[in-house]
Amino acid sequence: MEKKKVIFDMELNDPDDYFALIFLARHPLIDLTGVTVYPGNKSQIGCIKTILKNMNKNIPVGSDFLDVEYSLNPIHHSFVSFLPAEPDMSAIELLKQNIESGSILFTGAPLTNIKNLLKTYQNFSIPLLFGQGGFVGCNVAPVIYRSFKKKVTNRTFNFCSDIEAVDLILKTKGKKFFTSKNVTHHCKYTKETHQKLKKFNHSLGLFLIYKGMDTYLQQTKAKKFHDVLAAMTIISDSVVEFKEVEMYHQINQKGFVEWGSKAKKGTNIFASINYSKEIFFQLLTEII
Repeated sequence: MEKKKVIFDMELNDPDDYFALIFLARHPLIDLTGVTVYPGNKSQIGCIKTILKNMNKNIPVGSDFLDVEYSLNPIHHSFVSFLPAEPDMSAIELLKQNIESGSILFTGAPLTNIKNLLKTYQNFSIPLLFGQGGFVGCNVAPVIYRSFKKKVTNRTFNFCSDIEAVDLILKTKGKKFFTSKNVTHHCKYTKETHQKLKKFNHSLGLFLIYKGMDTYLQQTKAKKFHDVLAAMTIISDSVVEFKEVEMYHQINQKGFVEWGSKAKKGTNIFASINYSKEIFFQLLTEII
C-alpha cells in the first residue's frame, strides 16, 4: 500500500497527542509532512521538535500563537527533556502548503488553527479531514461505553473549545471523518495492553510508546488513546466503524454546550459508532 501524506494539527494538553505523534511519525504507511500546534507557544514547539528529533524526523512545525500562556501537561517532562523553541513557520501557511501538496489533514486539537486557515483563505478547500471530536449518542449508535447510556448529546473537549471553528469546518466541502467521544472513551491502553506490547517492543516507535506508558501507568490504571485511534482511521477502514451523520450542538440545563449527531445521508460527515480492539492493537504493533 502506498504511503499516505499527513499533516497533524495537535495540542499538548492530553498526553495522547504525544503518542499519536509517535504513531504518525513511525507507522510505515504514513508520511508525516508537517505538524501544527494549538495554541503553539514556545514550550510546546520545543517539546514537539525534540520528540521529532528523537525519532530521527526532520519535519516542519508551525504555530501562530507564540505568546499565549499555555499549561503544558507536566507529564511531557517525564517523556522528554526539552527547551523552548521557535516554530519553522506560521501554522496557517504550513497547513495551506501541505494540504495543497496533497497531504491529508488530521486534527487532534481544538479546530482553531483550521478555522484561521479558512478565514484567511476564504475559498480554500480541505478535500479530506480526519479528526478526534464530536459525539454520537444512543439515538444513532450502540452504547459501548456505559457512562454514555441514554445520552444523546455530550460535552467534547475539542469541539467545545472553539464552537465557531467547528461550525465553519462542518459547512465546508470535502469528506470529514471524526472519531468521536462515544468510541474513544472505550479505547484504552491498559496494563494488560502494556504487557502484550512488551514482546513487540522491537522498534524505536514502539520503544517510545512503551517507555512513555511505563511512566504513565505508574500514576493510573489506563490511558484513553483518543488521538491514536483517530489517527489509525487514516490508514485502516476497519479499525473504526463510521456512520454518515449531521452534527449539531445545543445548550444543556447547566448552560454548557453539548454536541450530538443525527443519522443523515449526503452530509459527507462521518462519525464513529464502534471500533475493533483487535485491529487497534495490530496497528499499534506495526509502528517501526
